[in-house]
Amino acid sequence: MIFLSGQLLHAMGQEAVIVARFGNMNVKQIEVLNNDYSNPEVLFKKRYWSAPLREGEVIQKFSLAKPTFIVLDYEDVTIKKSSRYQFLLTPGDSLLFTVNRQQADYSITVTGRGSENNQPAIQGIYNSLDLKSYARDSLPERVLQALSKQNDRNKMVTHAYIDKYKPTQAFVKLLQLHNRYFPVWEFIQFKGQQKFSAGEAFRRNQQTWQTEEDALVAANPLNDPQVLDIPDFVYFLPMYVFRKKESLWEESHKNPASFYKDWYHTSEQEGKKLFLSDMENDLQERIINRYFHGQTAEFLYGALLKSTMNDKQESVPEIFERFRRKFPNSAYLPYLEPYVKTVKEQEARPLTNKMVLIENPDSLKTFDDLLKLVKGKAVLLDMWGTWCSPCRQEIQENSAPLKEYFKDKELSFVYVANHDQANIEKWEKLIPYYSLTGLHILASPGLTKDIMDKVKGTGFPTYIVIKPDGSYELARSQYPMKRSVLIKQLEEALSSK
Repeated sequence: MIFLSGQLLHAMGQEAVIVARFGNMNVKQIEVLNNDYSNPEVLFKKRYWSAPLREGEVIQKFSLAKPTFIVLDYEDVTIKKSSRYQFLLTPGDSLLFTVNRQQADYSITVTGRGSENNQPAIQGIYNSLDLKSYARDSLPERVLQALSKQNDRNKMVTHAYIDKYKPTQAFVKLLQLHNRYFPVWEFIQFKGQQKFSAGEAFRRNQQTWQTEEDALVAANPLNDPQVLDIPDFVYFLPMYVFRKKESLWEESHKNPASFYKDWYHTSEQEGKKLFLSDMENDLQERIINRYFHGQTAEFLYGALLKSTMNDKQESVPEIFERFRRKFPNSAYLPYLEPYVKTVKEQEARPLTNKMVLIENPDSLKTFDDLLKLVKGKAVLLDMWGTWCSPCRQEIQENSAPLKEYFKDKELSFVYVANHDQANIEKWEKLIPYYSLTGLHILASPGLTKDIMDKVKGTGFPTYIVIKPDGSYELARSQYPMKRSVLIKQLEEALSSK
């Protein structure tokens, strides 16, 4: 029990409480992170929130079904020093967390029920390691040695903590799982970046890196449901599937016949059609089904479908139906059903006469040819692609609000699809899917190059503002779009008419 301001705080049943007090500090609020990422309420709704201090303290209550890692972030704004503290809260815990600034140092005390699991010494266990100094390495030995050394230090901190504070067995088990899997998630995430950091030197030795990854995974199964209680591992799992997908993209080029036979159980010709129709979501589902089952597969299905909400949404209804059949009682289903219903409604939208697809687009060879089409108009030109996740995220977030803002003004919208000549069917489906009223051009490589060269565009999406007199300029806000900045520039273009 904790007595606070004349009140008796008693965490009972599934509730746990943290009372945070700050002395000799100017802390305005705390930021709270619920690290139970596989929990549907956390995955689909609320992971972070802020709580203001009153008279130097704040009370946070948590409804918990199991031991859960909770993070508090706070800043001493006078000296601009930010700090973080991670707790393991068990149902029934009632903690008083006190921080006092004493000159340049801070003293932290944790008391109350559950304090044996939450003493400051436990913050010495690392869940990540700065590996930038190994980013140019062509072989994995040095990074593996660094991870091994850090893990040895983690184990030393763990043993000392257990001896001194006698934490609960549940907490000890979580610490042991953390230490066991720490090198796994750190190495595999680092390896995933090496093709960018070390380039050709990494690719020459890619099999050596893969052998080390395979050994780590064989010794530490990724499908163990117990590890779903370790936050860093849970965050890592979707990234593992993502990296596996990228490696399979490479395999589809190197060994197409065996790739399509192994992953699509069909000929290269038929498999390629399936693959190109959805290289993202469908392939990730195949990876989940091959390597995972039970609770881990259920979580990864949920995380995959969650990731599509602001990204590419190919195959979402089909994946959801397969998920529902596999896990008919999943707690994720109520969170996903409204979203999937919306996707189905968008997929059913037809092309309208306000969505104009330019016939014979190959006749447009230069930017000047395009400018002739819109002569005398103020235009927002969107250089995008069906394959481009940022493009589609931006369209989904900004297209409707922009059109609503300019609905009574003479602004035209032109969408140029780039590197999409092999994706005509998908292009034609996505136009009504996103309700993209306006002029649509399927660009040839030559047209794409000419436009990007003339505006000095560096990637996709690229936004271009065209004035009625035919002059043009790059939008002042590129990806990620600051809508207010773009609106101001478009209004200037309209006023120049």
